[in-house]
Amino acid sequence: MKKIAFDISGTSGKNKSGVQNVVYSYITSFILSKKKHDIIFYDRSGYFNKNLSDKLGDKYKSINFLNNSFFSLFFKFLKKSLSYKLDLDDRLNHVWHWDIFTGNSKQNSITIHDLLPIEFPNLFSPREINLKKESLIFALHKADYVVFISHSTKRLFFKLYGKPNGKSKVIYNGINPIFFNKFDNRIKNKVLDKYGLLNKNFFISYGYLDPRKNILRQLKAYELFMSNQKNIDYYYVLTGFLNKNSAIIINNLNKFKFKNRIKFIGYVEDQDLVYLINQAKAVLFCSLGEGFGLPLIEAMTQKTPVITSNLSSMRELGNNNKAILVDPLKENSIKEAMISISNNNYKKKIDINKSYRFSKQFTIENMFKSYMEFFND
Repeated sequence: MKKIAFDISGTSGKNKSGVQNVVYSYITSFILSKKKHDIIFYDRSGYFNKNLSDKLGDKYKSINFLNNSFFSLFFKFLKKSLSYKLDLDDRLNHVWHWDIFTGNSKQNSITIHDLLPIEFPNLFSPREINLKKESLIFALHKADYVVFISHSTKRLFFKLYGKPNGKSKVIYNGINPIFFNKFDNRIKNKVLDKYGLLNKNFFISYGYLDPRKNILRQLKAYELFMSNQKNIDYYYVLTGFLNKNSAIIINNLNKFKFKNRIKFIGYVEDQDLVYLINQAKAVLFCSLGEGFGLPLIEAMTQKTPVITSNLSSMRELGNNNKAILVDPLKENSIKEAMISISNNNYKKKIDINKSYRFSKQFTIENMFKSYMEFFND
């Protein structure tokens, strides 16, 4: 069995993105496996993560110098020089895709989560585009093992760049185990009350508030839905992180006719989010492009209908009656799906029990097991 090293440097950020959640899944799965694999998790961010150190013990390796503000001024220089003190000689090194470090490792692996900066260059900075290109070229020519998180992502990579020199495999992401926990009605009411949603009908969208998520078009569809329906009182709940591209969404919220029914509640931790998803009439996830699409699976675990885009990984996960597939560029297509939810006709389009059974495979244990089997094949 191979010795493995995971670069977890990208987990030091304040906000957890989908990619960061996946990396934390590696760690959680390793702990749940009772650390039976010979794995180290190394952090080149410069910060010491006490929480991870407590959980992982000597399996956590940190280059720690940013606690001192003076040294932080020389971050770039220190990071590069100190990183080479990490001994990766006899380990398969799983690189951090935004900042590739191979050190003295003889074998390397990488996970390709998406090709979004290549697909939507107008939504990413030149630095982000270049970093993505570097990771894709690394996957193509230098990685011994390449993991794609969906068949859609793999197909797009092969189309644009060709077949990698190393081995490649699709391994689906696992979701936070909290989504498989037993539902507690007492907590449910507290959560709904906390966000002003007790006894209310609502749709929900969550994730980064980013133009790529197609939020404004979904809100326009919601406006059409509300305008064409009588005796319907639905709210539209938005939750998630703000980023550099969020202003165009936030600045337009007050322009909608039903602005008093649109609730932006900021970032919500998973322990609350699971109850909001469970009680929502539907999750709207009509993104213009994704590498995977965690919200689809998370909603399926709660038997909540999903309205999603008929493209990329969203179609891959939602096809065969597991979600309502719509044209994300057509507001009327999204509106009609919302109407089918409100009048219960969605059951002709979605087999809720089928999607629920489908969601059961997306555990972090299954994901981690697949990685270990791939690396040791």
